[in-house]
Amino acid sequence: MLYLFALITKKYGWKFIDGLKSQNVKWFRGTATPSFYIADNNVTSISFASYPAFRPSLNSTLHSDVFMAWPQTGAIFSSTTAPETAKLFLNFLLSDGFQETLTSFGFATRRKFDTAQVLKQKNVDPLGFGRFMSDRRVVESWRLNFESMFGTPQGIDPVDVISI
Repeated sequence: MLYLFALITKKYGWKFIDGLKSQNVKWFRGTATPSFYIADNNVTSISFASYPAFRPSLNSTLHSDVFMAWPQTGAIFSSTTAPETAKLFLNFLLSDGFQETLTSFGFATRRKFDTAQVLKQKNVDPLGFGRFMSDRRVVESWRLNFESMFGTPQGIDPVDVISI
């Protein structure tokens, strides 16, 4: 989310971010929590991170504005005690069946399922997130800027969201 807010700030400036702050926005941890909050409180809202998979009743609309997408990577540590299990898991993640469950918007890692051609969209830089995260000084600077304006993100640990 920090990367997305950095992109938004670069495009619209700090005045836009000040406008968000003046509206007393809710600043949640993770990307699933906003979906739960919006659905559970029956509010009309804009979320920069609500993924309808967590709450299928939410609508998601792709716009021509900047958005994030990047190829996910996977690896098997050479020191793993279960290399065959790790290979099976990665194969499962890339399987047709699993990929079909993730591609309701037409965006996918595998070209066969990427009907919307996410990495070819005009408003996405598929390698931008990796570049952003590789410069820890810049990442921490953005984080401190946003935390000084909004405080730290609130809510449950994103790892615990599934148990809700």
